[in-house]
Amino acid sequence: MTFVFPTTTIRAWHSFFGFAANVKSLPRVGGMATMRSRRGCVEQALATIMPQIDRLHLYLDDYDEVPRFARHERIIAYLGDPAQRLGCAGKFLALQNEPEPVLFAGFDDDILYAANHVDRLRECLIRHRGDVLAGVHGADFKAPYASFVRDRKSYNFPRRLKKEVSADILGCGTIAFLTDRFRLDPSAFSAPGIDDILVATLAQRAGMGRIAIKRRTRWMKPIHLVQDDSIWAGVLRDERQATLYMRRLMVEMGRLPASQLAPEADGCGH
Repeated sequence: MTFVFPTTTIRAWHSFFGFAANVKSLPRVGGMATMRSRRGCVEQALATIMPQIDRLHLYLDDYDEVPRFARHERIIAYLGDPAQRLGCAGKFLALQNEPEPVLFAGFDDDILYAANHVDRLRECLIRHRGDVLAGVHGADFKAPYASFVRDRKSYNFPRRLKKEVSADILGCGTIAFLTDRFRLDPSAFSAPGIDDILVATLAQRAGMGRIAIKRRTRWMKPIHLVQDDSIWAGVLRDERQATLYMRRLMVEMGRLPASQLAPEADGCGH
């Protein structure tokens, strides 16, 4: 029996496979921000990251000089400016210094990444034709949207996810995207410590979805379960700012009327 496929189907296949080949040819560029207090874990994280990428842009907060672990031929290191501390947003400095299209992957300094982490995120980007941010850690928010901590369903990265899901936000230390589809300026993040929400808001404005990929339990592993200097620990101590920005995102997504948004919830531009 001979099968004859419609011309439109063949063209669609050619288009898809051409896109996939193009994405696979892009340089893999990573971004990470770290600080002196994380020196004990960042080297462990880097050991799982560097084999997967072509180069890493590393923002060094609270360092006076580039430490030994960052003196690597494929690491571009940036010493933080005390007058303008970027914090976790420093991982996005790569986007200011990589003018040509790349596959960008964001990393945290306290995670042991799976050996195929970047491959899996790239597969997700290809499936969705580059129109999404792909990630592992994420969350959805639920009414009444009164608490960033309580009004959420989390997809924590060490836990199993049976199938990929659309998420409201993704953890910036587990994301990837194509820079010819999505870019941002880290210096525009005037509200430090809530980068996940700000990136999701900018992605929403750009029409980019957010996808958390499926994975097995402990596919990625935390180096330390509890860290007093983590963003999450800070949110648990005081969630007011995170809640304000979460509500702004919900307005952007059409789940809350703008009249319910506090005017001080700004920080990623208009």
